[in-house]
Amino acid sequence: RAREAIADADKTVPESLGLVSGVCFVLALVVTEAFDARYLDASEYSAAMLAIALAILLGFADDILDLEWKYKYVLPPLMALPLLSAYDGGTTVAP
Repeated sequence: RAREAIADADKTVPESLGLVSGVCFVLALVVTEAFDARYLDASEYSAAMLAIALAILLGFADDILDLEWKYKYVLPPLMALPLLSAYDGGTTVAP
């Protein structure tokens, strides 16, 4: 948390500037999808955008609400569910 330089030294302000860069990234993904739609698999691309947007939302909520560690362990696997549902390839384990 950052301290305000102008106001009292006792007040803290959450640092949520990651939201700005995250929103710019998601907007760049949307523009890319709009122009290169014929080359992309829409379901996988949309699932990736949703997972990224949920990660940005978790980071913003953590900055503002100061989430406890148990929520930080539970929410990322839930954010990965769109990626898991859209994946249709095979998996192999190398020996």
